[in-house]
Amino acid sequence: MNEIDLRRFDLNLLVVFDVLMIERSVTRAAERLGRTQSAVSHSLSRLREQFGDPLLVKGGLRMQPTAFALDLIEQAPQKTRFVWTTDILPDELAGYIDAQMTEATKAMKPALER
Repeated sequence: MNEIDLRRFDLNLLVVFDVLMIERSVTRAAERLGRTQSAVSHSLSRLREQFGDPLLVKGGLRMQPTAFALDLIEQAPQKTRFVWTTDILPDELAGYIDAQMTEATKAMKPALER
């Protein structure tokens, strides 16, 4: 895995990762995030590069997480993951996500540094 400089890491990618782990589909994650399939696919590519792991691989009807992805998602604070279980629109989440992402980064730092 690549060493990650958290100061340069795009925290928006963690939101995409979380939704991908829930949906296990780039298309469904894009719909949920209000983005294009291409944009989410590009974000997944960036995540894979940053983490040095495939994270999610094709397997049947849904993408399957790697062991690293499962370990990483367990590091995410519940507050950050709760956001995606609500019906709030993505634009309304901007302030909440900004406030929570610093906390999420701190909590996931041990997994990111492996």
